[in-house]
Amino acid sequence: MKMIKKITSVFMTFLVMAALVIGSTSAVFAADKVDDTVKSTLVTTAEGLTDAIVQLKDEEIENYMSSGNDFTISAMQSWQTSKDELGAKKDSNGETTVVFKDDQYTVTVPLKFEKAEANFVYVFDSQGTPTSMSVDVQYGMGKTLQRAGLNTLMGIGTVFVMLILLSLLISLFRFIPNPEAKKAAEARKKSSSTSGSNTAASSGSSTSSKNNTSGSSSSAATSKDNGSSSSSSSGSSGSSVSYNPTGQSVVNYACQFVGNPYVWGGTSLTNGADCSGFIMSIYAKFGVSLPHSSGAMAGCGRGVSYSEAMPGDIICYAGHVAIYMGGGQIVHASNAKDGIKISGNAAYRPIVAVRRVL
Repeated sequence: MKMIKKITSVFMTFLVMAALVIGSTSAVFAADKVDDTVKSTLVTTAEGLTDAIVQLKDEEIENYMSSGNDFTISAMQSWQTSKDELGAKKDSNGETTVVFKDDQYTVTVPLKFEKAEANFVYVFDSQGTPTSMSVDVQYGMGKTLQRAGLNTLMGIGTVFVMLILLSLLISLFRFIPNPEAKKAAEARKKSSSTSGSNTAASSGSSTSSKNNTSGSSSSAATSKDNGSSSSSSSGSSGSSVSYNPTGQSVVNYACQFVGNPYVWGGTSLTNGADCSGFIMSIYAKFGVSLPHSSGAMAGCGRGVSYSEAMPGDIICYAGHVAIYMGGGQIVHASNAKDGIKISGNAAYRPIVAVRRVL
């Protein structure tokens, strides 16, 4: 605390002295020429302030920085920033200079320190009141080159880092979705899907048309053949189906009723039917109307040889009829003892005719 009071008194003494001298001689010198008395006073003031400042300890500097005086605060900040870089004071580094310009005095106090040289630069107004102080560290050639090299390395490092970041950024572009490419891909996919659907639709239409043509021809033939025997088919019934029947479909449907009873004159597939009633009811399921007579069935549809027989064809015997299953087998309402059954030998009795009604 005593040291702070001492330094404060030194500050005030120098400042008051400078102000009195400059104020009393301000009219003596020209605008840009410094009077020797004023110069001597400013030099003494600046050198005295410098000697006081370089002796300050850290806690004393902190106390001065809270003084509220602008000049004192700026002086303490400048010295605190530079003192570790300079080290302890060694000696003067030349003559203190005073320059008067723009209605203010600039006083430069050059000093040597352990680590570097520095200029303490003070600015006084025309009345001799100090307004600012700064410490200008003077670096030697080696230090200057060292700092320049360090700055160069830092610059190169910065550029290198920026190049790396730029490369990473460019490499990330490929992961950024491209809306235009996505739209193009979706358009191609949609076009391909539409083309496939159209192809499938065309193929289906062609197949359906072909089947319909075949079915129409078969139905026409059946209707023509059945027309001659319609008088004997009264009482027969059947329901049409929503698809074109095939011989195998007829066989599969007929086999569902294997084991059901034989009833002479019957047409029920579940409660009993005779041979012609069984076949009549089976084909009625597929929209084909047949007479309830084995003899009349021998004239329905078109005739084929037994060697040409296919599943669904009607095998006609003397007084009996059966549905050909293929492989030499038949399904039929055999007799009261066996009911509806499958026989393994279609030629178990003489074959009168083979009729194809589909």
